[in-house]
Order: sequence, then structure tokens, then C-alpha cells
Amino acid sequence: MVNFPDITLFQLSGAYLGVLGGIFHNWSNRRPMYARAPMVFLASAAGFVIATSAQSMLENRRITKEKYIFDYINTHPEDFPETKPEKYKEVLAPWNPQR
Repeated sequence: MVNFPDITLFQLSGAYLGVLGGIFHNWSNRRPMYARAPMVFLASAAGFVIATSAQSMLENRRITKEKYIFDYINTHPEDFPETKPEKYKEVLAPWNPQR
């Protein structure tokens, strides 16, 4: 059985925008909504491909940013001291309800 990669909401929205773009093109030229169905299908596929490449680019940018931040934290430990996690009872002020 073939395992297909997961389709994300970002990719689906790109395909949906492609369909809407094809339908809008037909509407603006005063044609029926699905008059050029192959063109609408190709617009949907193009929207999917553009969304996939944009998602990949954004993910690579995020990974690169995280690498730089992690490297900076590792090379400058004096700026980021290890702190003991605080508990809620140490952070919250005492509260006495008055009724």
C-alpha cells in the first residue's frame, strides 16, 4: 500500500483559493461557473503547489531561526542562567476572600 504524505490545512486552503480563482475568472468573463472545468482544476493544482512550496519555505525559515537561537544560547550561557522552576504557591500572592 502506498503511503501518501499528510495534507495540511495550508495546502487545502491553497487548492481552495485556486478553485475560487478559476471560478472568479469565469464569473468575470460572464461564463457559467464551471464552464472551463480543466482550467479550474489546473488553478486548484497550482494553488496546491504554491501553498506546498510556501509552507516548505516558511518551515525552513523557522528551523533556521531556531538553529541560530539555540546556537546563541549555547555559546552565551552567561546570558541565560539556569533557574529553578517556581511553583504557583511561590508566585501567587495570598488571597483571602471577604464575604
